[in-house]
Amino acid sequence: MTQRRAQLALVLAVALLVGGCARLFDHYDVGPTGLARADERLRRLLVDPSATRTLASLLDDRSALPSDPLLARMYGGIVAYHAGDFARSAAMLDSATLLIDDRMTTSVSRTALSIISTDKVLPYQASRSERLLLHYYAALAWLQLGSAEDAAVEARRMALLLEADRPENDAERRLH
Repeated sequence: MTQRRAQLALVLAVALLVGGCARLFDHYDVGPTGLARADERLRRLLVDPSATRTLASLLDDRSALPSDPLLARMYGGIVAYHAGDFARSAAMLDSATLLIDDRMTTSVSRTALSIISTDKVLPYQASRSERLLLHYYAALAWLQLGSAEDAAVEARRMALLLEADRPENDAERRLH
């Protein structure tokens, strides 16, 4: 009887392990290009000049944007820009910038929890290039709205980001 219990325990342990791993990756709905299907659809819409109406409808569809508030604002700002809604684009990109600044301070308890479980408990952190592109698109949106002063503010923000991460050696500095 104890051997039977040991076999049952082993089968249950393997089932839990396999089920847990499957649950970890179940949110990846990947298309033929390797991108998530939602991202793939969004990229197709961004390159199609006749899709501005569809792009504008994406902004009001919460399920079309990522669930993370920062990613939703970043995507929404870029989508609004390409849809021709420059005021909404500038507002969303500005709020994304504020959220990035708020997230720069990390929570020690969440970081510890991510070591034990998964990085999914951590909020999304924008990369340096994403931060630069946010200011770039925001500047373009402000120029489309006729506000050169606000576009200049975005240009100064880009310059500060570039200055803050200045490379040490001359070869990398020339690339910047």
